[in-house]
Amino acid sequence: MHAACHAHSVYGKAFSVFGRELDMITQDSLRFYKSHSVYDNFGGIVLDREEGIKIAKCLGQGKACILQNHGLLTVGQSGEYHLDSPKPHFSQDKKY
Repeated sequence: MHAACHAHSVYGKAFSVFGRELDMITQDSLRFYKSHSVYDNFGGIVLDREEGIKIAKCLGQGKACILQNHGLLTVGQSGEYHLDSPKPHFSQDKKY
């Protein structure tokens, strides 16, 4: 991993309150099949080293993490990986 993108999107925050992984029912969600997690112990200070270590452990080798009651986190090989569309990483195949 060389880049991370953290977002507080309206839909991401709304979904994060459920504290569960995505259902694999759409092509968009399938890109995260067995490659995302839910971090249910968000302490609120992301700049704290210990909080970062806990989030990284939860993320593991995955490419996305839902931060319960907070937002979304994705990781990749470059910033362009996340920023090639107005909806980072979650809609790379679509241009809006």
